[in-house]
Amino acid sequence: MTNMNEFEKQIEVVIIGAGLSGLRAAHILTRHGVNVKLLEARSRVGGRILTVTTEEGCGAFDLGPTWIWSEHSHVKQLARALDIGLFVQAEVGDAVFDRGPGFPPQRFTPEWHQPPAYRFVGGTAALSSRLQEQLPVGCLGLETSVRRISLVNDYLEILAETNGSSLTYLAQHAIVALPPRLAANTLTFAPALPPAVIEEMRHTQTWMGQAMKAVLVYRTPFWREAGLSGLGVSHPGPIQQFHDATPADQVVGALFGWIGNDSPGRMLSMAERREKIVAQAVRMFGPEANRPIYYTDYNWGNDSLTTPAGQDLLLEEENPRYGHPLLLNPQMAGRLHWAGSEVSPVGGGYLEGAIYIADQVARQVLHHL
Repeated sequence: MTNMNEFEKQIEVVIIGAGLSGLRAAHILTRHGVNVKLLEARSRVGGRILTVTTEEGCGAFDLGPTWIWSEHSHVKQLARALDIGLFVQAEVGDAVFDRGPGFPPQRFTPEWHQPPAYRFVGGTAALSSRLQEQLPVGCLGLETSVRRISLVNDYLEILAETNGSSLTYLAQHAIVALPPRLAANTLTFAPALPPAVIEEMRHTQTWMGQAMKAVLVYRTPFWREAGLSGLGVSHPGPIQQFHDATPADQVVGALFGWIGNDSPGRMLSMAERREKIVAQAVRMFGPEANRPIYYTDYNWGNDSLTTPAGQDLLLEEENPRYGHPLLLNPQMAGRLHWAGSEVSPVGGGYLEGAIYIADQVARQVLHHL
């Protein structure tokens, strides 16, 4: 390691993955004066947080995680600290049940009483962008893919690639903030991790790994005038469940929904899928749904930086277990730590879990340092 430059020698913590968990861990550590390098394979931060706007820049629409709930205290506290507003998910009005072409939609009043969901003003990406803004200059490295983590004496050697060039970092600690299944398929560890740990990583279902979401944007939330909430349920699809996605400022109206795991719509081109989803929205919400000003969709199962190629994308369990004890224990002489929503024993599979585990791991690393 004699060729290692002075900056690389002085790195205390390398964080792999600039999703919400990696960003939050970097945020805490750098505020405590720790020298951190945050490496992200994408050209943007946020990971599975993906917020888009129309071509005219109107609104903020989430193709990744959207909601938090009252019990998600860690996310709410962070949003307050970052001065990000919350607003209640629109649910007032009747819902619609769709039986498919040729059948009239059935209006109904949902009988379940669930606590309200909340959305972020400016979309969920407000969290990741605000955290990014607070990182020190030079902390974040985008379009940088980590390939290998090795224990070398009292340090971890991290090998990465960016724009065809190889990089080597030497760190006292590393935090892997990737989905465990993705980490198991894309990272090499030397010495190899215990077989039980690798097995658990491979069997940990990736949150949103199978999800496909679509957004339809309109000039106004016209369904509200008809006494509809925007909630729609459909067996034939392609959208299984619609929700109101109108932004906080209501400058436009919007609907979003999940495309079924087994839906043939997943195999269509975006133009073909748009046509079928618009036709479905017309069946369910009326003729005004035929005039969207913007449409987009995203299939997380086709995102190789979320879901490893060749993996089963369908839900293995309705409520997968997250926060396995094997993934809460540091490896490689206590220098390799895990973060990410799937690792969290609290709020696993939600934004809450990503924040909770980042806070815990950052404190753990600070204690060791």
